[in-house]
Amino acid sequence: MATTYTNATVVYDSTTGLLTKQGSGDTIAINLVKVGDGSAGSLTLDTAGGTNTTITEAGITRTDADFTVTTGTGSLIAATDIDVGTSSPLTIANTGLTRTNQNIGLSTGSGTVTASNTITVGAGTSLVVANNGISRTDADIEISPGSGNIILSSNVFVDGNLRATGDIISADSQHVLIGDAFIDLLANNSGVTPKAGGFTVQLRSRGNVESIDSFTTNAIVFDNDVSTVFSAGDILVVSGQEDPGAANNGIFVVNSVSTTTVNIKTAPAAYVPFVQNAIAAAAGVGSPVGYQVDIAVFAVSNGELYSPGPNQIPAGTFAFAKSVGTAGATESDFNATWTSLESVTVTLQAAYDGGTGVIALANNKAFEINAPAGPNTAAILLDANAASHFTVSEQDLTLSTATSGNMSVTSAGTLGISATNAITINAATTSAINIGNDTSTGTISIGTGASARTLDLGSSNTSATTNINSGTGGVTIIAASTGKIKLGDGTSTGAIEIGKESVARTIDIGNSTGASVVNVIAGSGGINIGADTGTAGLNLGTGNSARTISIGNATNTSNLINVQAKTLLTDSKGFGRLGTWASGVATGNLVYINTSGEYAKTSYNGSGQAREVVGVALASGQVHSIPGTVIPVAFKASEKPSDVPDPVGKAVFLSTTDGLASMNPVSSGGRAVRLGWVMSGTADGAGNFAVHWAPGNFYLDV
Repeated sequence: MATTYTNATVVYDSTTGLLTKQGSGDTIAINLVKVGDGSAGSLTLDTAGGTNTTITEAGITRTDADFTVTTGTGSLIAATDIDVGTSSPLTIANTGLTRTNQNIGLSTGSGTVTASNTITVGAGTSLVVANNGISRTDADIEISPGSGNIILSSNVFVDGNLRATGDIISADSQHVLIGDAFIDLLANNSGVTPKAGGFTVQLRSRGNVESIDSFTTNAIVFDNDVSTVFSAGDILVVSGQEDPGAANNGIFVVNSVSTTTVNIKTAPAAYVPFVQNAIAAAAGVGSPVGYQVDIAVFAVSNGELYSPGPNQIPAGTFAFAKSVGTAGATESDFNATWTSLESVTVTLQAAYDGGTGVIALANNKAFEINAPAGPNTAAILLDANAASHFTVSEQDLTLSTATSGNMSVTSAGTLGISATNAITINAATTSAINIGNDTSTGTISIGTGASARTLDLGSSNTSATTNINSGTGGVTIIAASTGKIKLGDGTSTGAIEIGKESVARTIDIGNSTGASVVNVIAGSGGINIGADTGTAGLNLGTGNSARTISIGNATNTSNLINVQAKTLLTDSKGFGRLGTWASGVATGNLVYINTSGEYAKTSYNGSGQAREVVGVALASGQVHSIPGTVIPVAFKASEKPSDVPDPVGKAVFLSTTDGLASMNPVSSGGRAVRLGWVMSGTADGAGNFAVHWAPGNFYLDV
């Protein structure tokens, strides 16, 4: 029987097990006054909203509304399962929490979820969280912190493979220990075009470390103006950037610089395969900086690396390059500067650097450096910048070239050659031995030491020849004190010839000092002067001085002086009528005697005697030919004494125009002849200039 109370309060008496009403209140329907006496029944709390709460022997239910259990400071303890819901029930049991096909959320607020034993998630691909770690069988474990970081504060051991699709950055580490036998670089390169791979060593920064504000696409924005710090082509390192944008750490090539912005090259040269070519936009996170470095690179060539030459380093060949200097590495530092490591087996430099600087040879074991077979391209270069020597003890030393090739010994200072025994200089077969055959003007001294020695020059072989040549400085042979100078003093019957070559020159014998005497002595063969077929005159006592010329003597009645000449003329002017002028000859012209016996214009590049200068035409049929006098001479236009500054005292030469003189010597293609010296820079009425006539002092075919 139901009892209805309105606006009443029901109080449960735990002693009697009865509900009693106090006052008026909500309507409460009580099917069982006493709860827990073993009789079937229920307690329904009927609220005005229609969401009744029913307490029965089987449990507590409430339809379409929340049910709140508050324990205060106590605990909610379930001895058996707690089943929540019908479509996706949450079962709370002493074995754990289970819910089918629905999420389970654990929210502890500021508290902690603590598991004293294993937490197993799912079946078949269970995620097990235990006090010794997290494991899941045959399925991925994904940890996604969103925009945050996963931080592991202690060591991480990976028993299997570690795979990273982004950059792996090791910050502030000293050593990376890898137990694998191989490191696979470019492991995902399935293309057919070779790629270069390797690693870099950043030896040091160049000190120009600049802080970074942010990154834009393919550009770095610094805090300060870096237009004078970095330049196009510099190799730039970025480090210290944290996520997001940690992938911007790396090595780049500067394309251009504008105040605080550095644009990087998106297509760097093929010979710097170790640089990156892209930067993503990101804010500066952490402490990012940029700077130049000294850098060394070890790589496997893709066929686009070159050694000096340039010579291609084939694809698959180990190569090395570095840039170590005062200005930091640049892109161009790696252009044709790579070294193929496969072509180097051992270097003396490595032995030198790694040892004491001395290579010690073993007894009975030679040290050889041999050239390879094939083209003659292998060279040995030895350079030093301190005092050096090459010494062989108690054995011979040979320096030679094989088959062909010259040997040069050059000294920036004095070159000394000395020997305890003889010094021998020979040339094979008909080759010459040249001493002082360069353009140097230094003196060549042979046997000039202050010691008594015999100096032999030349050979007594029947066909040997000894030539002594000199330029305009002449040849000087001097004997000290009362020593004699002997020519032809041996027993040879060969002729002694002085100045006999077919070239115009002056031959002086003797001097006018004190009681100097020139003796010309001959045996029964006689003394011949001018005994050739030449037509030039013979001058005797023509110097400008008063002297007596004696020919013959009166002590022997058999002396005879024969003077034979077609014409013998002399006067105070020093010219004679010796023939006729050829066609075109004029006063002042330089002339020679042609094959017809006529005076014709001398030609600097003529043949035979046409190059000779006999004299100067003075009047019809008259020619001046006496040295030491002043005569008028005709000059070539634009090469006259009046055409040069301060002409008086300057030399006069045969010009390139027939019969005319010049202030300039002939430089090529003919005969350079010095005729005398200018006495006046003003021409006479005929346009000729006064010249101190002294022909024959200098002839040179050029």
